[in-house]
Amino acid sequence: MTIENVGYFDYKEQNKRKSMNKTPRCLVLFQNSCKSKRTFQAYDKVLNFFLKFSNKDHESFVLLSEFEKNEIMQDYVIHLRKRCESGDLSPNSVPNYLAGVFKFLKVNGCKFNKESIEELYPALKKLGGDKAITTEQIRRLILTCRFQETYLLCLYPIWLILFA
Repeated sequence: MTIENVGYFDYKEQNKRKSMNKTPRCLVLFQNSCKSKRTFQAYDKVLNFFLKFSNKDHESFVLLSEFEKNEIMQDYVIHLRKRCESGDLSPNSVPNYLAGVFKFLKVNGCKFNKESIEELYPALKKLGGDKAITTEQIRRLILTCRFQETYLLCLYPIWLILFA
């Protein structure tokens, strides 16, 4: 029995279901699992990078065995790691490149070994300086303040650091 034969679906609902059939179900589930449009766009972007690397489409990747999925994702992490070593990519962004892939697999009920993949991540890089703020940096910070309110907002945290 098809959707068209069922009498209690109205015309609009039938058209929605027909258009949904054009998009792979795995992608529909992925899109509906994201809480916001921007999250979906970000996840979809990194998922497409991953699928391009693996030479697979959404449906064919979901149908792979657990071992094959793990192997492809491990190869992808190694690829990202090499990009980090060449300076093309920050090591801190590698988890973001796989967040969309993990979400896609999770919502489609695919099993994979997340821990073995995360073990391959490069070491995180500390972006902040290791040294404390200098007097010269404080002076330049204060001099950049144009208005008295901004000056006070700049000065207050510095005052807390110096006199706390």
